[in-house]
Amino acid sequence: MRKLAPIVALAGLSWTGAAHAAVYDFTFTDPVGGIPAEGQLTTSDTLNGLGGYDIVGITGTTPYGAITGLITASFSPAHAYYFADGHVSQTPDFGFEWAFDNTLFPGGTVNVDDYGFMFQTATEVYNIYNNYGVAGQDSLGISRFGIWNGTSWSGTFSITPAQASSPAPEPLSWMMMVGGFGLIGSMLRRRKKDGLSVA
Repeated sequence: MRKLAPIVALAGLSWTGAAHAAVYDFTFTDPVGGIPAEGQLTTSDTLNGLGGYDIVGITGTTPYGAITGLITASFSPAHAYYFADGHVSQTPDFGFEWAFDNTLFPGGTVNVDDYGFMFQTATEVYNIYNNYGVAGQDSLGISRFGIWNGTSWSGTFSITPAQASSPAPEPLSWMMMVGGFGLIGSMLRRRKKDGLSVA
């Protein structure tokens, strides 16, 4: 059995080689019970320079259509500034609409800070942020591309780990695991054929 140990270890390592990004369900509820935005966020699995996890993906819906993606900045995780004409800058120059950092912060309750995260539909841009970093005081800002119309809600941003957030093994991991078990089976058959005990 001692000769089988490296193969068993290889099969085990192939499983731990799975991707470990976390997936969260989120909902923003306005004061009268409407849901201006809901969906899922995917985060990285390592802390960024701000002490939180980068939001790297988003799916979901709004009253104005499906969420089509994040608004990102190449200098993340530093705070970025979004302007009405659609450009993003690292400098808070005159006329910016929102500041954002696309970061989820761990803790007793996973949440965003007062910069929050930005995403878009085909026609609108959104910023969900936590007012002054205080849990339960959240806001959602919305405008059409190129037009700041001052539309925003105070409400509740809730985020919970997704029910099916267990990481799925990557294809290479599956191949290594299946190959490892195949080698174990082959060695066991060879030992049986040679009349050796497998104990």
